[in-house]
Amino acid sequence: MRESGIEPRKDVYHHMIVSHSRCGNLERAMTWFHGMKASHELSSVEYSILLSLVAKMGNLRLFTAIINSIEEKNIEKSGYMYATMIRTFSRARRLDLAAEAFEEMKQRKLADTAGYNVFIDAVCTQQTPDFARAKALMTDMEDQGVPPSSTTYGTVIHHLSRRGHGEPAVQMFEEMTKRGLAPTVITYTQVMRALSRGDEPLKAIAYWERMKRQGIKPTAIAYVVGIAAHCRAGELDTAYQILEDQIATSITPLPECFHALMQAEMKRGNMEKTMDLYKRLMESNVRPNMSIFEVMLRMLLRLGEVGEVELLFENMKKFEFSPPKWALIMLFKRLALDAELPRMLRMLDTFIERRIPISAGISHGMKLISFELSQDKEMANEFGQKLQLLQPNPDKPSQNGHRSHRTSRPRQFEIGPDKHMHQAS
Repeated sequence: MRESGIEPRKDVYHHMIVSHSRCGNLERAMTWFHGMKASHELSSVEYSILLSLVAKMGNLRLFTAIINSIEEKNIEKSGYMYATMIRTFSRARRLDLAAEAFEEMKQRKLADTAGYNVFIDAVCTQQTPDFARAKALMTDMEDQGVPPSSTTYGTVIHHLSRRGHGEPAVQMFEEMTKRGLAPTVITYTQVMRALSRGDEPLKAIAYWERMKRQGIKPTAIAYVVGIAAHCRAGELDTAYQILEDQIATSITPLPECFHALMQAEMKRGNMEKTMDLYKRLMESNVRPNMSIFEVMLRMLLRLGEVGEVELLFENMKKFEFSPPKWALIMLFKRLALDAELPRMLRMLDTFIERRIPISAGISHGMKLISFELSQDKEMANEFGQKLQLLQPNPDKPSQNGHRSHRTSRPRQFEIGPDKHMHQAS
């Protein structure tokens, strides 16, 4: 169109900016944005789209430069634009700037339920969540005639759950239901997770049963939380039944379901049942995660099943997992107990390849075979050569030593003389 000398209409520019924004193509979106800017007057809609894109790309300098441009041109900010600002500054750990944007949104009477929810999420997302402030914001919503929604409660419950605050999560849940806001399966899941993480699995089970009585169908994640709660409470028979019920509903179990059961069985010393669960998982269409392999490694190493551990290492590679460092060192020590010198040498090759330095565990393994090495000088020499390669490089500055002069540079958030620039610098 441009090559034909036809200037695109504003809606064409708008469509292209949106299309490239959804594809995450910042460069193309910016090209169309500047073209539109050169031939048309921009509205808050186009700036909102651009802000959202830049926020997703994590370019904070450009993000604030666009805000500066908006303010210089006296373009009226929309509620969506303020929400994007709050969310972006929150992710940058600048709650002060997020709070400033929120207060400005309130002054312009644009703070609706969604706006409050975004700022409440920002308050709870910080490294040290301020749940008292979140509660105060919910009270302020009532005073402003913007009643909290189920999403508002769900946001706070979610963050309480992440930190294992069971009782506060229950209080928020019960307050929500008293207001006539129907809890969803997600809300139930978060409350159960908070109670389970807070070492109150029996209370978590009570909410599981309450959810089932209300006819709310569990999701795959809810099944994980339900099974884990029953495992922590020692009710393994019920946990197994929940897994069978999930399979019967054609909801593919997540590997965490098997992990909770395997860990519970291993703690009870039921190694055979732990192995049966692992085999069942591998025969199903459930892809194992690292936690599954770690449970198996701990069990097999405890039993001294060296060959099975090595087979498990090979199986992990099929799923693009590398054996953890602790498991490699434990296997090295186990091989040392049986004086498996050739296999220990192969282990040292793995340490060299993975750049695993000499540790207390490796040194202990070498002490266990000191007598064997004293009888075989050739073998001792081969071990010595490989161990030399594991020695730290004295010429390389230590990360914690005095030779390291690396300093942290504060992240630059804005450019320009605007007030946002000044506060963030």
